[in-house]
Amino acid sequence: GNCNLRITDIVREIPSGALTVAFVDPTGLHAEFSTLQTLTTGRRVDLVILLADYMDIVRNIAVYAGKEDSKLDRVLGPDSNWRTEWRNLSNQSPSNVARLCAEIFKRQLRERLGYVFTADKVLKNIKGDAIYRLVYASKSDRGLDFWNKITMKERNSDRLF
Repeated sequence: GNCNLRITDIVREIPSGALTVAFVDPTGLHAEFSTLQTLTTGRRVDLVILLADYMDIVRNIAVYAGKEDSKLDRVLGPDSNWRTEWRNLSNQSPSNVARLCAEIFKRQLRERLGYVFTADKVLKNIKGDAIYRLVYASKSDRGLDFWNKITMKERNSDRLF
């Protein structure tokens, strides 16, 4: 089902006091920031989130900018100020737009949800084109250490994991 509608049912299944890693894997801009807030409030949850920056944001940012309550607003969360930051971006290349939105998203995770450590990795298709980004968030430096170790590139390879 739709994670935004089912989040209350989902968190009810997480044992009290459990150390949890949530892999949020939407096909586009579907997992709303409020859903992440519900998932993480009062729980020890590290997050691995697929951010559809190249698949969706880069292609549709001008459309989202023209809507008051766009999918991008709901993904980046309240008061993200993304429109102003996007308009002030001197070079609005796809990679710069994607990087900006990822930084805003990580900032929101830190400021609104209390995550201390955030990181991300851009994943590419076989031709080497960026397609999306995985964003990691943890409240523990140990979690970030694990993330850094598992996302190291194999020697002489572009493959992650």
